[in-house]
Amino acid sequence: MIILSLSRYISRMKQREFEQIAGQLRKKALQTTGSYQIPEDSGEDIAQDTLLKLWLHHTEFSTAEDCLRLAGHIARHLCIDHFRNRKRLSILESQSVADETHATPYDQLVSLETGEWLETRMQALPSKEYEILRLRQTEQKSNAEIAALLGIGKGSVATLLSKARKQLFEEIKRKNRYENR
Repeated sequence: MIILSLSRYISRMKQREFEQIAGQLRKKALQTTGSYQIPEDSGEDIAQDTLLKLWLHHTEFSTAEDCLRLAGHIARHLCIDHFRNRKRLSILESQSVADETHATPYDQLVSLETGEWLETRMQALPSKEYEILRLRQTEQKSNAEIAALLGIGKGSVATLLSKARKQLFEEIKRKNRYENR
């Protein structure tokens, strides 16, 4: 019992230390994003992600200097991910533009209606499932990152994601059966 309370005290002490250096950590992350010429709004996102990743492991640091050093490394890797994602998105956007230029007006209308139909079905999901699906599919977050952001277990993320996908798949199957009559 004494060991447990001592462990809690040490954890709280580390939390206070982390809170005291959080400003320096954020500044270090923003400096890193600035050196990569990341736009300010994306730089803020990267700084926040850096702080979140550091917080997940705050009990493992022996000194504030270790934490500060790691902040620069994490921010650097997040900047690289930012550029990779931008490159991937630009490739996808160029593909969709090319597809749309060769599509008939009917195909364009069907594509628009299908997108609206799917968005409506997604928004009809329970809010937690919708948020998990959006974070996973749109923002390309891992289950561990989603769990940390939403404060739930990784297993719960996987279960809710699977449930949301299954529900959407069933809706798509029903829609296809109805249209193919």
